[in-house]
Amino acid sequence: MSAEAGGPQYGFDLAGGRRIQMLALDQWWTGDGLQIGRPLGEVGQRTWDRLLATYTGQDGGNVPLVLKPVANAVEQPERRSSRRGSVARPAATCAAKFWSEKLAGDDRGIASLLRVIWFQDDFAFPIDHVVVAALEALDWEAHAWSWQP
Repeated sequence: MSAEAGGPQYGFDLAGGRRIQMLALDQWWTGDGLQIGRPLGEVGQRTWDRLLATYTGQDGGNVPLVLKPVANAVEQPERRSSRRGSVARPAATCAAKFWSEKLAGDDRGIASLLRVIWFQDDFAFPIDHVVVAALEALDWEAHAWSWQP
């Protein structure tokens, strides 16, 4: 990731040679609306469904790409609950919109867009290094959609 000179956009060079730019970044605490300390397996499909519904179809696009969260857990002391084991820790949800030149072989659009959602310990910036690596490894042609004004 590198900051572009003269502007607030952040760019990424993908492994396939394509350059993408971040146009927008929404962030909020993942714990908003969740019960803190619930076991990781119980975070719930409702949360995923709401997240995807919020960003699906925006800008004429498809379902956003959600980067699989890295296990982010803390050990729960026995005295605090009858459930032992890992529990979810609050983290930041980040939903970014990226753009690049048009898709290969596409004569309909003038650019391509992709929304990517990920989770990290704190608000960006910086973007977590694991997320940066995942962004740089993106198969843009497989996930992005064509865009025209």
